Amino acid sequence: MDGWTSNNDISILAVIGHWLTEDFVYKERVLEFIEIDRAKSGENIVGIVIELLQELDINDKVISITSDNASNNETLVNIVESSLIEQFQWIENPLKALRFHSQDSFIRCITYVLNRIVKLILTTLNSRDRATTTNSIELVSDGQYLSTSDSPLTRLRVLVIWISRSPERKK
Repeated sequence: MDGWTSNNDISILAVIGHWLTEDFVYKERVLEFIEIDRAKSGENIVGIVIELLQELDINDKVISITSDNASNNETLVNIVESSLIEQFQWIENPLKALRFHSQDSFIRCITYVLNRIVKLILTTLNSRDRATTTNSIELVSDGQYLSTSDSPLTRLRVLVIWISRSPERKK
């Protein structure tokens, strides 16, 4: 699952399910794509998730939740587990019967983690943001990019992007 805010300030939650059929055929579907009415807190998002699990009757089938490292997701998985335990109180030991176990079932999205690492490295190496790089590329195109105050990585990045924008330069 993933939550984000669109350019027009609408908070959205998408939930994608992945499972195997009885014949071990892999399936995946978008299970939910919904506007989050209030703040993107774990408490608010969990209502959507629990309602979805009940609607699809898959409460006892959830094995894990994969999402980014936002703190609201840690809150969410804790509340999902509590809610599932509550729903299965009639079972002698609901925690043992359920497949979902809070933080142990929370998988942090590796793509998100790697993105954060790369951004931190680029920031540390002073490689600049996209807008500044774009402005520098325009200066290169006009023959005016002579900045020696930029880091070597920044200058290399500008040069590589400038070259990659033209088939002639690539050759």
